[in-house]
Amino acid sequence: MANLSAFGGAQPITPGGLVELGYGEITSNVTVSSTTEASGTTVIPAVTVVSDGSPLDIEFSSARARVTGHPSGNYIVFNVVIDGTTQGRLGVVYSTGSASLDTPVHLKYRATLSAGAHTVAVTAFRYLADCTIQATGHAVTDELPTFLRVSKIVQQNDGLKPFWTPPITASLPSNPDTGDQIIYKHGGTGNIGSHLPMIYDGTKWQPVGEAVLCRWNSGSATQVFSSTSVTNVTVGDYNTVTFTPPWDGYYEISQKTGMWELNSGIGMQTMFSATDGSANYALQYIQDWNGPYQHHREGHGMPITYYLYSAKTYRFTANITYASGNTGTINFYGTAHVRALSR
Repeated sequence: MANLSAFGGAQPITPGGLVELGYGEITSNVTVSSTTEASGTTVIPAVTVVSDGSPLDIEFSSARARVTGHPSGNYIVFNVVIDGTTQGRLGVVYSTGSASLDTPVHLKYRATLSAGAHTVAVTAFRYLADCTIQATGHAVTDELPTFLRVSKIVQQNDGLKPFWTPPITASLPSNPDTGDQIIYKHGGTGNIGSHLPMIYDGTKWQPVGEAVLCRWNSGSATQVFSSTSVTNVTVGDYNTVTFTPPWDGYYEISQKTGMWELNSGIGMQTMFSATDGSANYALQYIQDWNGPYQHHREGHGMPITYYLYSAKTYRFTANITYASGNTGTINFYGTAHVRALSR
């Protein structure tokens, strides 16, 4: 992926030029044994790129492809695969007799993809005998690595753009360069869709600033209880809407809750919990042991930072406790949200 953020303001780029978005290479030989186009042998594994909708230049190069000789002839066919779907034959190398044929291969394909993240790979299949893609390393006596490069073809108006806009994507691109920037699009959990600026720091993608990734809203709901303890109260989004972190990292959790209650002797605790029960974070406790008459209690939970895991699912819950022998009615309301911080 290219360090496009280095363009800064006006882009001093010649239309028709190339900006590398993704690169992959192999340094060991690949034996092409597949005989079918639909399930070809992988030559270059999938490279993830982020397109802005401009045309792309897909370039494949190998210092030596060996087509094994066969009395009836033999060939090797290279295919470009985009988002898991074979697009067609990128090139064919054919041997007409029993002698093997060694030849360099340099193939290109122009594709226009929708804006967003895509994968590009190269596969191959053969006719009557296994073939070989030579790619043994960087030594003086070796063939140089076989590679796949995907580049943006610069358009006429690109040089006139006053600012560069990071691409919007719902997945974190692979093979980034230090300083690359994206706008991460979260999937809208909890009635909200978010866009979070991110930058690659040389080790991993890091959020720039903050964005709410999930929001809970209880509405205002009256609950009638006849026991002294009720856990995981379902009110609006509470205990129903779940949140799966897009990556392992630190998240800010905050909330505001309140209640109207018609009896004395009541306590309410809100929790942020993993649905598998492995983590339970107490956020806020409101109590009222006075009465008996109607009371209004409200709490503003201070933002708390927790390390959350993408393999887990979380939710907000509320637990109600009454004094011994007490039952009654409360009107519960609350809002809460989760923000992404550092990874």
